Amino acid sequence: MYLEIQNLVYQAETQYLHSQETAKLKDCTLSLKSRLEAYEILRDRAIIIFQEVADQISTDFPQEKQILERVLKDWLLIIRYSAMAILLKDATFLRHRLLEWLTDLVQVQQRQTIDRAISEVLQKQLEKMPNSEQLALISPFINQARNTLLLANKVDKQNIYPTMI
Repeated sequence: MYLEIQNLVYQAETQYLHSQETAKLKDCTLSLKSRLEAYEILRDRAIIIFQEVADQISTDFPQEKQILERVLKDWLLIIRYSAMAILLKDATFLRHRLLEWLTDLVQVQQRQTIDRAISEVLQKQLEKMPNSEQLALISPFINQARNTLLLANKVDKQNIYPTMI
């Protein structure tokens, strides 16, 4: 969104915007209110959401305390970066800023079951958001993170470090 608005403003410096361009600008600004509301809800409720997720996951995986802490922190980052991606209206923000490096970390750990369980419990918690529009804004990012991490978990550890010839 930010880049879209910035580009449109730069265009407006040299010429009037055409109807399609003003419609795009209008869309960006009109959707900002709902995206900001979703961001604020995620910001304000992150601790409450994750306490419930942590309680459930700790019960499900009592023997995995050390890795659970790391994975929960990763998912908390995913929520934070997803909130920012919502605000920016940028589908690539989460991937470029977080998932690219997080995927590398995940590949050396065996945590597919835990990541899947956290994403499922987290989705249930997010379904308690005040309205479906906010859930619709966050869900694609949570799905993107879940799919990326679960795919990274499937990578064979032998393929992570190529052999030297």
